[in-house]
Amino acid sequence: MPQKAWILNDTIKNNITFKHPFNSDKYNSVINICQLMPDFDLFKQGDLTQVSDKGANLSGGQKTRINIARAVYSDSDIYLFDDPLSALDSHVGEAIFNGLIKDYLKKAKDSAKKAGDEYDLDTYDCNSNYLLISIMSLILLLFL
Repeated sequence: MPQKAWILNDTIKNNITFKHPFNSDKYNSVINICQLMPDFDLFKQGDLTQVSDKGANLSGGQKTRINIARAVYSDSDIYLFDDPLSALDSHVGEAIFNGLIKDYLKKAKDSAKKAGDEYDLDTYDCNSNYLLISIMSLILLLFL
C-alpha cells in the first residue's frame, strides 16, 4: 500500500473489493476494522457513493482507510505498508493498528514474520510500532 493513497473513479465499495468476489461477512469485518462505518453514515449513498476523479470528494484519511481496506480485503499473503497511519488521526490510527495488525491479521494467519525474523505482535503497542514505521517509512509484514 503506497503512502499516497490512490483511488479509482468508482464506488467506495468497488474501490475496496477491487475486482475480488464480494463476500459480505468479510467486507463488513474489513470496513469496521478500518473505521469506515462512520464515514459511510455521512454519505447519502453509503459505500455506493461514487468517488470523483482522484478521490477529490474524500479526505486524506478516508482515502488511506479505503486503501488499507482494499489491501486487507484482498487476503494477500504479503502486506507491504508504507507509513499507513501518517494520514490518520491518532485515535483512528490506534484503533486500526489494534484492530487490524494486532487482531485481524494475526488471527488470519498463524505466524507473522518481519524481514524474515519471527516476532510477537502482542509485545508491541501502537506508539512503538508507529515510531518504527515512521522511522523506517516502510514495513514489510509477511503472513505465512
